[in-house]
Amino acid sequence: METTLKKWGNSLAIRIPGAYCRQSGMVEGSKVTVSIENGSLVITPVKGVILADQAKNLDWRARNVRLIDKVEDEIINEVVQLFSTLIN
Repeated sequence: METTLKKWGNSLAIRIPGAYCRQSGMVEGSKVTVSIENGSLVITPVKGVILADQAKNLDWRARNVRLIDKVEDEIINEVVQLFSTLIN
């Protein structure tokens, strides 16, 4: 696909089509690495966790999240207590 670079502040930016983002698992806020390989610009998604200030910023549908395992209520309660200490 061919696209055009646009000015963004003192940098240049490109738009990545939604289909490419979905295929690579990228969403707004995803971290990527940018490198030059054999004279070509290569953008690679960083696999792992996305940190957000608010949980509602995470779109689990767009990231194709799947359930791996369930956690016991006892552990959930412990985590809630730990976060309560930090928040309050």
